[in-house]
Amino acid sequence: MSRQASMTSMLKHTEIKPAMKNQTLRSIVCGISTALFLSTMVQAENPASTPADRDGLLLEYRFEGDASDTSGNNQHGDLLGQPAFVEGRHGKCLSLSGRGDYVDTLLASADLGDTFTVECWVKPDAGQNAFANIFGNHADGGLGIVVQQDGGNVNSFNAAFGKGDGQWATTPQVQLDADKWQHVAVVKTPESLSFFLNGKEVASVPASAPMAASPMTLRVGLGYADLGRCFSGCIDEFRVWKKAVTDFGQVSK
Repeated sequence: MSRQASMTSMLKHTEIKPAMKNQTLRSIVCGISTALFLSTMVQAENPASTPADRDGLLLEYRFEGDASDTSGNNQHGDLLGQPAFVEGRHGKCLSLSGRGDYVDTLLASADLGDTFTVECWVKPDAGQNAFANIFGNHADGGLGIVVQQDGGNVNSFNAAFGKGDGQWATTPQVQLDADKWQHVAVVKTPESLSFFLNGKEVASVPASAPMAASPMTLRVGLGYADLGRCFSGCIDEFRVWKKAVTDFGQVSK
């Protein structure tokens, strides 16, 4: 091969390399941009439900196949009866039959104090036991707290805390929709007990006395010793805070 032919070949070889690199770089950038776009779209459709501010979080059950505590406080729950885990809002959720299924959080009244918040997502079944409990630890004598159905008024719930001596402070009833996800929260302070639905305060009652401590631990899907009050439906993202939470982020959207 002549020197000129050799030089021409070398120049051609040298010119091809940058073009290949540029094309490869463009492909990588395009791929990254597409991935970021798709990720953004997924996040927009399925916003993260984990609160950004976790200060004061006592317990968090995501119910992704078990009742492990993801708050970092190792308050893992005990599964009682035969609860199941099914597809929920994001990932899995707790499914309760209303026939003796519930979760014991092992949190005592002393862990809650007199200022706390309990929140979760619920999807009630169309049929409930009379006085069904979404959560609670109430005991006879006006002790503890509970979110309980108003007798046989299906999916009409109120929140109540015991003041002792058989006395209760009870909010007005809040109607929940069957077979639909809704966010419920109860906020207890020394001044009041408030019931939040989908991020908005919908009922409250003054607290004329501190909450009387219950000998029971806080339960999910039941809030009393009587298994006949078990909740029927799905529960997800159950959290307990040792503070009064009033901003529940995206739950109302």
